[in-house]
Amino acid sequence: MSPELRPGLFARAAARIRALNTRRRAEAELDEDARRLMSEIAVEGVPEDGLSAEECVRELRRQPLKARMAEIQKRLAGASGEAQEALLAEKTRLVRQMTGL
Repeated sequence: MSPELRPGLFARAAARIRALNTRRRAEAELDEDARRLMSEIAVEGVPEDGLSAEECVRELRRQPLKARMAEIQKRLAGASGEAQEALLAEKTRLVRQMTGL
């Protein structure tokens, strides 16, 4: 059977082209961090354990908070006094924010 007559071939090709164009437009409107996150998701794929769209959005919102938490944790090692207190306060705020998502 010729490629143009195989069932579903055109539909799959059209869907792929549509997805690529959508991604390019989206990437053009995103900042660098968001583009990096989008690329990571594209490379790593999405979990197949039945996450809902809401859970995916929640996780995407947590990503920058988790990154900031990791940065704070590194800085805490060398911090003391008021700087340490400020970092701990920010860490507490981030934990509350992540819990509220």
